[in-house]
Amino acid sequence: MLLRNKAITDQLCGKNNATALYTAVHLNCEVIARLLIRAGANVNHRVKSGATPLYIAVQNNHAKLVEVLLEAGADEAIGLHRSGMTPLHCACSEGGDALLPVIKMLLAAGTFIAIK
Repeated sequence: MLLRNKAITDQLCGKNNATALYTAVHLNCEVIARLLIRAGANVNHRVKSGATPLYIAVQNNHAKLVEVLLEAGADEAIGLHRSGMTPLHCACSEGGDALLPVIKMLLAAGTFIAIK
Protein backbone atom coordinates (compact mmCIF):
# COMPACT_ATOMS: atom_id res chain seq x y z
CA MET A 1 0.00 0.00 0.00
CA LEU A 2 2.77 2.46 0.88
CA LEU A 3 4.62 1.79 -2.37
CA ARG A 4 1.43 2.17 -4.40
CA ASN A 5 0.97 5.58 -2.80
CA LYS A 6 4.50 6.67 -3.74
CA ALA A 7 6.11 6.29 -0.33
CA ILE A 8 9.73 7.41 -0.29
CA THR A 9 11.80 4.26 -0.83
CA ASP A 10 15.13 5.80 0.14
CA GLN A 11 14.20 7.36 3.46
CA LEU A 12 17.21 7.11 5.81
CA CYS A 13 16.73 5.42 9.17
CA GLY A 14 18.79 5.06 12.32
CA LYS A 15 22.36 5.99 13.17
CA ASN A 16 23.72 4.07 10.18
CA ASN A 17 21.51 5.86 7.61
CA ALA A 18 20.07 2.57 6.38
CA THR A 19 17.29 2.50 3.81
CA ALA A 20 14.36 0.10 3.67
CA LEU A 21 16.17 -1.85 0.92
CA TYR A 22 19.34 -2.15 2.99
CA THR A 23 17.29 -3.42 5.93
CA ALA A 24 15.32 -5.87 3.77
CA VAL A 25 18.56 -7.29 2.39
CA HIS A 26 20.13 -7.51 5.83
CA LEU A 27 17.09 -9.46 7.03
CA ASN A 28 17.07 -11.64 3.87
CA CYS A 29 13.59 -10.49 2.81
CA GLU A 30 13.73 -11.12 -0.92
CA VAL A 31 10.09 -10.29 -1.65
CA ILE A 32 10.34 -6.93 0.12
CA ALA A 33 13.66 -6.17 -1.59
CA ARG A 34 12.15 -6.89 -5.01
CA LEU A 35 9.16 -4.64 -4.28
CA LEU A 36 11.42 -1.79 -3.15
CA ILE A 37 13.65 -2.15 -6.22
CA ARG A 38 10.61 -2.17 -8.48
CA ALA A 39 9.43 1.02 -6.72
CA GLY A 40 12.75 2.73 -7.48
CA ALA A 41 14.91 2.13 -4.40
CA ASN A 42 18.56 3.04 -4.85
CA VAL A 43 20.45 -0.27 -5.06
CA ASN A 44 23.78 1.53 -4.53
CA HIS A 45 22.92 3.56 -1.43
CA ARG A 46 25.80 3.50 1.05
CA VAL A 47 25.31 3.55 4.80
CA LYS A 48 27.81 5.42 7.00
CA SER A 49 30.39 2.61 6.79
CA GLY A 50 30.14 2.63 3.00
CA ALA A 51 28.38 -0.72 2.82
CA THR A 52 25.74 -1.14 0.12
CA PRO A 53 22.85 -3.60 0.00
CA LEU A 54 25.03 -5.80 -2.25
CA TYR A 55 27.88 -5.78 0.26
CA ILE A 56 25.50 -6.80 3.06
CA ALA A 57 23.95 -9.54 0.90
CA VAL A 58 27.43 -10.94 0.20
CA GLN A 59 28.56 -10.61 3.81
CA ASN A 60 25.51 -12.57 4.98
CA ASN A 61 25.66 -15.09 2.10
CA HIS A 62 22.21 -14.16 0.82
CA ALA A 63 22.94 -15.54 -2.66
CA LYS A 64 19.47 -14.97 -4.11
CA LEU A 65 19.56 -11.33 -3.03
CA VAL A 66 23.02 -10.94 -4.56
CA GLU A 67 21.51 -12.13 -7.83
CA VAL A 68 18.50 -9.79 -7.48
CA LEU A 69 20.70 -6.78 -6.72
CA LEU A 70 23.11 -7.47 -9.57
CA GLU A 71 20.19 -7.84 -11.99
CA ALA A 72 18.88 -4.49 -10.72
CA GLY A 73 22.19 -2.79 -11.54
CA ALA A 74 24.00 -2.85 -8.20
CA ASP A 75 27.61 -1.73 -8.61
CA GLU A 76 29.85 -4.57 -7.45
CA ALA A 77 32.90 -2.29 -7.32
CA ILE A 78 31.69 -0.02 -4.50
CA GLY A 79 33.82 -0.62 -1.42
CA LEU A 80 33.70 0.32 2.23
CA HIS A 81 34.83 3.86 3.10
CA ARG A 82 37.84 3.05 5.28
CA SER A 83 39.19 -0.24 3.94
CA GLY A 84 37.96 -0.06 0.35
CA MET A 85 36.88 -3.69 0.71
CA THR A 86 34.44 -4.57 -2.09
CA PRO A 87 31.78 -7.30 -2.06
CA LEU A 88 34.23 -9.61 -3.87
CA HIS A 89 36.93 -8.96 -1.24
CA CYS A 90 34.36 -9.72 1.44
CA ALA A 91 33.26 -12.96 -0.22
CA CYS A 92 36.82 -14.17 -0.72
CA SER A 93 38.02 -13.29 2.76
CA GLU A 94 35.03 -14.40 4.82
CA GLY A 95 33.26 -17.18 3.05
CA GLY A 96 35.45 -19.97 1.79
CA ASP A 97 33.53 -22.63 -0.13
CA ALA A 98 30.17 -21.47 1.24
CA LEU A 99 30.40 -18.23 -0.75
CA LEU A 100 31.68 -19.80 -3.98
CA PRO A 101 28.33 -19.34 -5.79
CA VAL A 102 28.31 -15.67 -4.75
CA ILE A 103 31.91 -15.22 -5.93
CA LYS A 104 30.97 -16.73 -9.30
CA MET A 105 28.00 -14.32 -9.60
CA LEU A 106 30.20 -11.32 -8.83
CA LEU A 107 32.80 -12.40 -11.37
CA ALA A 108 30.12 -13.07 -13.99
CA ALA A 109 28.80 -9.54 -13.37
CA GLY A 110 32.17 -8.17 -14.43
CA THR A 111 33.89 -7.45 -11.13
CA PHE A 112 37.36 -6.13 -11.87
CA ILE A 113 40.21 -8.10 -10.39
CA ALA A 114 43.61 -6.45 -9.94
CA ILE A 115 46.43 -8.82 -9.14
CA LYS A 116 49.55 -7.28 -7.62
